Amino acid sequence: MTPLSNLFLRLNPYGKFLLSKNEKLSSNFVGLFLIVFLTGLIGIFLNDSAWIFALMVYGFTMMIPASGMFTKAKYKNIMLYIFIALGSVGLLALLSTLKTGNLESDFGTIYLIGFIAYQWLSNFLVIKQNEIN
Repeated sequence: MTPLSNLFLRLNPYGKFLLSKNEKLSSNFVGLFLIVFLTGLIGIFLNDSAWIFALMVYGFTMMIPASGMFTKAKYKNIMLYIFIALGSVGLLALLSTLKTGNLESDFGTIYLIGFIAYQWLSNFLVIKQNEIN
């Protein structure tokens, strides 16, 4: 809920002063991916294509890494690098789906595996950070 509440604070004229620079940037990305998700969701009702479905899934799944890209972990900026890598592979999967019209691609498989691995890895790194402190 923190990413969505940060997004609401970011959009509030007075609430934005409560957020740090990293929280503002993270909430901007969460908002961007929320717009991508909603665009895909609306697009599904208008044109049932594989690319629009992939766009919707990409927007929904990227909100999670976007919300945690500045989480303090054992290694400095590792969560940001993972977010960038996962986002890049997701974009390649979207381009592959757009080109072929088929959801089944190597990039899509790598993206889904990376998305699941991100959740395990982020929890592991945050737990290790808390053990150090």
